[in-house]
Amino acid sequence: LMAADLNDVWPGGACGGACNCSTCRVEIDVAPAPLLPREDDELDMLDSAAAAISRQADAAGEDGAAVAEVYLADKSRLACQLVLREEDDGLELTLPEDVLNMLEVPLWLR
Repeated sequence: LMAADLNDVWPGGACGGACNCSTCRVEIDVAPAPLLPREDDELDMLDSAAAAISRQADAAGEDGAAVAEVYLADKSRLACQLVLREEDDGLELTLPEDVLNMLEVPLWLR
């Protein structure tokens, strides 16, 4: 992402790649080869973000469970945790608009 000069849209995430914020969440559109699996830290952060966004959606009168599914889907990844290899050349992803900064969510809401 940094090589693509997306710093105006994605400055590397609020936590600087420490897997603490979920602001670098991307959705994988095309993966030329299977990506390395999500590790526990990434899964935990996506799960926490899904729970928080679900509560926000419910409070706004939306279907929180449906919103949370997007965060938990296999194509949802944290860019800071992706290990890119040569065989991933051609990877296409989307920078979603519904980014949640977990650093701003109080611990008791996570």
